[in-house]
Amino acid sequence: FRVYDLSAESLWKDEALSIMTAKEDVPFGFLESLIVIHQNHPPFYYLALHYWGGLFGFSEFSVRFMSVIFSVCIVFMVYLVSKELFNRRTAIIAMLLSAFSTTNLIYAQEAKQYSMLVFFVLLSTYFLIKTLKDKKFLSLYFLSAILMFYTHHIGLLFFFMQTLFLILFEQKLFFSKKTILFETICFLLYSPLLLMIGWAFLKTQNEVVSLMHSRNFPFLIAELGYLNLFWPFIILGVLSLLFYFKYKNQYTINYLYWTIEKHIKLNWKQSVVKSILIFSPLVLYVFYGVFVNLSFLHPY
Repeated sequence: FRVYDLSAESLWKDEALSIMTAKEDVPFGFLESLIVIHQNHPPFYYLALHYWGGLFGFSEFSVRFMSVIFSVCIVFMVYLVSKELFNRRTAIIAMLLSAFSTTNLIYAQEAKQYSMLVFFVLLSTYFLIKTLKDKKFLSLYFLSAILMFYTHHIGLLFFFMQTLFLILFEQKLFFSKKTILFETICFLLYSPLLLMIGWAFLKTQNEVVSLMHSRNFPFLIAELGYLNLFWPFIILGVLSLLFYFKYKNQYTINYLYWTIEKHIKLNWKQSVVKSILIFSPLVLYVFYGVFVNLSFLHPY
C-alpha cells in the first residue's frame, strides 16, 4: 500500500529541489547545487538519488519509490533491533506498529531523505547492539553511523547519544584503539558539514529570533531561536543521567517497565508494554509540532 497513488500528486517544492540537485553532474555541478540550494543538508541522499535517477529516471514514481524501499526496510530493522533488545514477540508487535505508522507511510511517498535517515538510525543502533556482544561488528557500526549523519544532520544527534552510551556504560570499548580511530575518522568526515551548519545557522537565526518576538514568545525563549529545538534532548539527557546514577545496576528500559507494572497495575503482557515503550520518543514529535505550529504556521 506504500506504492498506492505514488505518482498521483505532482512534485512539491522540496522534492523538485532534490531532483534538481540530483540531476547535476558529479562532482562539481552537484556540489555547487548542494551548497546553493541545500546549504544545511548533507549530500548522501542527493548522491544516492543521482545514481538512482540515472538507472530508473526522475519521474514522480521513480524518485519516490526509493523512499518506499527504505520505508519497507525500516519495518524490518525495527524487528531486528527489538528482537536484539527484547524478544521475538516484542519484535513482531513493534514491527506491526511501525508498518502502519502514519509518519512512516507519509515519508515513504516523498522524495526526501527522511525514510533513509530513519533506516540508518536503526541500522547503526542494530550494529551497536551487536558490537556490544561481538567486537567484529564495530566497523559496520561506524560505517552505518557515517551514512546516518551524512544523510541528515539529525543523525549527528543520534550518533552523539550512541557515543554517550559507550562512555557511560562501555568505557572499555569506547577507549579501545579501534574505537578512538573510528571516532576520529567520523569527526574528520563531519568537519566539512560543520561549516555548512554554521553558515546556515548564522544566516537564519536572526530571522527566527525576530519571528518569535513577533509571535509574543517570552523574551528569553525568543532570543534562543533555533536553540529551543535542543530542549527535549537536554531534558531527556538529564533524566537519563539521573536514572543511571540512581539505578546503576538496572537498564533504564527495564526500570520504566517495572514502574508501569507496579504503580499503574497494567495487566497487558510484558511484550506489549515493551513494544509501546520503544515508541516513547514520539513526545519529541509533539514538542516540535507545537513549536513549529506556534512559530511559523499561525501568524496571528
